[in-house]
Order: sequence, then structure tokens, then C-alpha cells
Amino acid sequence: AEPLLKKALAICEKELGADHPEVASNLEVLGSLNAAQGKAVDAENMLKKALNLYEVGLGNESPQLARCANKLGAVCLSQGHLDEAEKCCKQAVEIGEKTGESAELISAYENLAAVLTKAGKTDEAKKAADAAKALKATAKP
Repeated sequence: AEPLLKKALAICEKELGADHPEVASNLEVLGSLNAAQGKAVDAENMLKKALNLYEVGLGNESPQLARCANKLGAVCLSQGHLDEAEKCCKQAVEIGEKTGESAELISAYENLAAVLTKAGKTDEAKKAADAAKALKATAKP
């Protein structure tokens, strides 16, 4: 799958320009694949590029930006980069609160709770976990 994703990325960059949101989408998918394959450094690099392109192309409150920030937060957590992970997860939560994307918001709160727990911030972690639980209880199936 990775060679095909890289080819798709190259085509998007050529046809749409390197700063197009569709390029960000391809980078995000490739970053997610890298994360699933245990290639955390590659995943982090791809997701950071995607995050930057989403911010520039779609603005600071897009659901795509929130989703990508949440994924980047999870990757940073897996590498022990707790400050970066917390920043990304909080960004995802903040955007999710504004956009109302409940599934993404639940995931962002769960990731934030995991980051905060790992960082020893148990009170904040409990609040994030409780927020995720409350959203799950009210989310539509």
C-alpha cells in the first residue's frame, strides 16, 4: 500500500500543487499507515507536514486539522514526546468542541487523557476521560 500512497501523493503534488489540502490528506493517510507499521518517526514527519498544510489551506478550525492533530498527538505519545502530544491533543479537542464532530472529539479526549496520565497530570487526565465518557453516552450510534 505504501508505494501506491507515495505515487498518489506525487501525482497530487504535481497536479494540484504542494500546498493543496488534498496533498495534506494524502500525507495524513501515509502518516497513519507509517504509524500502523511502527514507523513512528516517519509518521510524525508526514503528519506534521499534513497539519501545516491543513492550517494554511483550510484554517485553524477545520475538522481535518483536528483529526490530523489528534493522530499526531497519538504518534508523539507513542514516542514519549509528551509536551508535543499534549499540545496536539488539546488542539484537536479545542477544534472538536467548536465543530461538534463527536467521534473525533471522543478520540481526542481519550488521547488527551492518555497523554496527561503518562505525564502524571492525573486530575486533568480524569477530566478528559470523563469528557470522553460523557460524549460517548450522548453520541448517536
